[in-house]
Amino acid sequence: MSIIDPYQHIVVEHQYSHVFTVTVRKATNVTKGAIGDMLDTPDPYVELFIPTAPDCRKRTKHFNNDINPVWNETFEFILDPNLENVLEVTLMDANYVMDETLGTSTFPISSLKLGEKKEVQLTFNDVTEMTLELSLEVCSSTDLRFSMALCDEEKRFRQQRRDNIMHSIKSFLGESSQNLTTSRDVPVIAVLGSGGGFRAMVGFAGVMKALYESGVLDCATYIAGLSGSTWYMSTLYSHPDFPAKGPKEINEELMHSVSHSPLLLLTPQKVKRYIDALWNKKSSGQPVTFTDIFGMLIGETLIHDRMDTTLSNMKEKVNNAQCALPLFTCLHVKPDVSELMFADWVEFSPYEIGMAKYGTFMSPDLFGSKFFMGTVVKKYAENPLHFLMGVWGSAFSILFNRVLGVSNSQNEGPTMEEELENIRLKHLVSNDSSDSEDESQHPKGSEGADAKRESRERLQESSQESWVQRMLMALVGDSALFNTREGRAGKVHNFMLGLNLNSCYPLSPLAELLTQESLEEDEPAAVADPDEFERIYEPLDVKSKKIHIVDSGLTFNLPYPLILRPQRGVDLIISFDFSARPSDSSPPFK
Repeated sequence: MSIIDPYQHIVVEHQYSHVFTVTVRKATNVTKGAIGDMLDTPDPYVELFIPTAPDCRKRTKHFNNDINPVWNETFEFILDPNLENVLEVTLMDANYVMDETLGTSTFPISSLKLGEKKEVQLTFNDVTEMTLELSLEVCSSTDLRFSMALCDEEKRFRQQRRDNIMHSIKSFLGESSQNLTTSRDVPVIAVLGSGGGFRAMVGFAGVMKALYESGVLDCATYIAGLSGSTWYMSTLYSHPDFPAKGPKEINEELMHSVSHSPLLLLTPQKVKRYIDALWNKKSSGQPVTFTDIFGMLIGETLIHDRMDTTLSNMKEKVNNAQCALPLFTCLHVKPDVSELMFADWVEFSPYEIGMAKYGTFMSPDLFGSKFFMGTVVKKYAENPLHFLMGVWGSAFSILFNRVLGVSNSQNEGPTMEEELENIRLKHLVSNDSSDSEDESQHPKGSEGADAKRESRERLQESSQESWVQRMLMALVGDSALFNTREGRAGKVHNFMLGLNLNSCYPLSPLAELLTQESLEEDEPAAVADPDEFERIYEPLDVKSKKIHIVDSGLTFNLPYPLILRPQRGVDLIISFDFSARPSDSSPPFK
């Protein structure tokens, strides 16, 4: 178990996983039976299946008309050593219409000792011999960082930034800064921007310009935002000339970008690009929702000339502490529970992404990849910045049914993934990497042979066109696709899949020390229902393969949880609220 931080409410009990390596060497005398061999020579390939593994199904390439194939292909599975893991090896024959199973054999992985490398001979149909090389090792390294402490990169940034800020404060305060003698005396200042869509983006643009020109921005260590404010922060920090070019010049470019007609986002060329990107993401095994579309529309509006940029690219803006560290946020929610009752704050910086509630963090390029027990089992390319912008400001897509005036009574229907899957099945389009919630249910031989590839390519374009029609009809019609959080919220693979969580460390200052009975009887209740937030300390579901992420503004419209982390030790908060309050005299936190 990792060292427990006294501020940590839920602790991850880290257990090492096992790496099971399978090398498929060769097979001899592959046969379809006496009659089958007379009609056709086998086109063999091997399918490996471990039901308890997260990336449970893998396969070799196939050879045409070869009864003695030599593959020499190696595959790795990440396994939970506490489960009964069994390898199922299936010898398949690739056909044009439906692949044929030639035989199946199993191997109990528990019979293999740690550190042992073993050659295994499997027999199929009393004739075919297959040679496998198996090994089992402890996976001692993880791709997640388990700690409430700040990462080393942020610690180095803070030290460099403190030195820079000391000079900036002396310049800003003049003679009043005589007592500022060492960098230890430098306060940690954070600038906060609220949500509020384009209103917040425009408001924060003005705020940043004023802070920059006054010199206050040079004294800040952090800039944190959510929803609309993150759109401006993303535009600013992704700009190739920032910080050499200030907010004034960048704001002029931004004003020009948002002045274009929204119809320009829906030209045939751009729509085709959106569809290609969504189709490729789905085909690679990643979930897609309406937030993906929303993110592309926001990206085309604000950062159209740098749609390929990522959060990691912002490191070059802060590596020398030349400007404040940007912090972004969203919420992890459950699909069937109100975000007011359950929500985990997820924080994003150019250095790390993670949940402080659990003390789990990862580098930005791993967010969205498949994890199991803290180890990446399938890495995808880093999500583009526009996808994150869609997640950070996804309140519009989450509240889409309110915009259209659709009733909430319709709460069941197909998700976007199911829409894509229906099209795939309808047109016999193969998907090499499924992102379904239960991958073990996929039928054997669902991977097609080369003979079917031409057919898939011919149908690919028509399949995409069919899906476009369904999406357009869902947008303008009474479809259940956008009436549920499942279809609208952002969705990524669960990076905490397979971890063990221990809740409520008793010495934590975050633990509840007072009971309802200890409150004074005459003290007014803070909320109408004292049990309304009782689920806020519930842990994440570590068995769910995917998590839903939404706009933080749906619960609280300022990113205070990021800044109030004790590890950041912020001394001064300068907060700007762009919420749509009834009047200027309305309290900001009501």
